[in-house]
Amino acid sequence: MTIKKTSDLYALIGAIAFTIHGLYILYDIFYFMSLGLSIWSFRLLHLVICIGFAFLLFIKKKNVAFVVVSGLDVLYRAYITINYFTFASFLELLASISMFIIIVYNCSKTRNDKSEIMKKVWFIPSLLIVLRFLYLLIFHRIGNYILYLSE
Repeated sequence: MTIKKTSDLYALIGAIAFTIHGLYILYDIFYFMSLGLSIWSFRLLHLVICIGFAFLLFIKKKNVAFVVVSGLDVLYRAYITINYFTFASFLELLASISMFIIIVYNCSKTRNDKSEIMKKVWFIPSLLIVLRFLYLLIFHRIGNYILYLSE
């Protein structure tokens, strides 16, 4: 019983996080529209992906819809990485791919519940996102500040 309550709590936390991120994307879209800039259609796709993840985590269903939404996320991240390559976008793509693989494995009917593989790789998407955050913090924020001081 404890495991189910813990997983329900994590699902709720994830759903809230995706909802907040979706609201930020919506704000971002309206902000750029207020400046007279056109809406970037892939930004709307990102909003749909966030809403999809939030909804699926709120209803707590592991089904093929998770695979579809995660697959859309991989396509979105691949598009961003190919067209606007940065090391941060590459780390996001790797995190999205690893999350997709984990979701496909967990939603498959042939999976072994006591899999040693999942016990070893479940943290990889989060680790890649933390590395992305550290990269942006160190090389963009602090690096730009150092360049500012050197002028």
